[in-house]
Amino acid sequence: MLHAFDKGIVSFDLSTTCGALCPVAEEMFGIILNRDLHPYRESLVVSTRVGYGTAQRVNGWGSQKFIAESLERSLHRTGLDYVDIFYAHRYDPDIPLEETMQALASAVYRGRCLRVGISAYPSSKIGQAKALLRELGVPLCAYRGPFSLFQQWGKTNLAEMLSEAGIGWISTDPLNGGILSTCTSSRPTLTRDSIESSTEVQTQLSCLSLMAAMRGQSIEQMAISWVANHPWISSVVVDVSSRRQLDEAVIAACSAGFTGDELASINSMTAHCETLRR
Repeated sequence: MLHAFDKGIVSFDLSTTCGALCPVAEEMFGIILNRDLHPYRESLVVSTRVGYGTAQRVNGWGSQKFIAESLERSLHRTGLDYVDIFYAHRYDPDIPLEETMQALASAVYRGRCLRVGISAYPSSKIGQAKALLRELGVPLCAYRGPFSLFQQWGKTNLAEMLSEAGIGWISTDPLNGGILSTCTSSRPTLTRDSIESSTEVQTQLSCLSLMAAMRGQSIEQMAISWVANHPWISSVVVDVSSRRQLDEAVIAACSAGFTGDELASINSMTAHCETLRR
């Protein structure tokens, strides 16, 4: 965290939706924040999310009760009075969308978050969520969802919708679950038609690695650069487990854009990879 802050990173993305260790991560974040970064709180953008993936409750993950209690637990673990952005993660079909949006608006009214967003919502529900929040006097500021070299197809309409609505796209999973990685042993095994082991995909990855090398980058860096340079992307959430990975991601995010020829080549290489979506 401190190394990231020294590198100019001021946005930290937390979660209660990604497994049993999330509470520990929030607690560790709170310890480091209060010990070392508390004087800089006003410069930090801290976000968290609640929803699908958390322990199931009778009320449902999209209910007002569950959302309110989850946010309070996150604030207690981090030692924060508020978070900057609070996301509802995944649309809950068993709970009226009106109730979920009311829960988000209530968090703003109570001063427990400054802005609200939605994460991994179907495009058909984004406009409805924005309208409901607008009626409650709270703007929908951000959509959090995946976007990568292998997850781009069919996303133009979504990008246009978000842009027209004034909603920022916070991009996640720029390495497509580790598939766009030089460390092939870390790539997950995909079962759908044995895609991961297919000759076609391996060839495309090799071509992308060659293009990255010509740009003076690793394939990971090029993948992050490609996402960050899209005009409709407001920010990129990058998961790292070492300072080296963090440094490489910072360099990638600040790197030069792509020429028309490079973009055309990338589109040609990845045109048949839409089936790699997680």
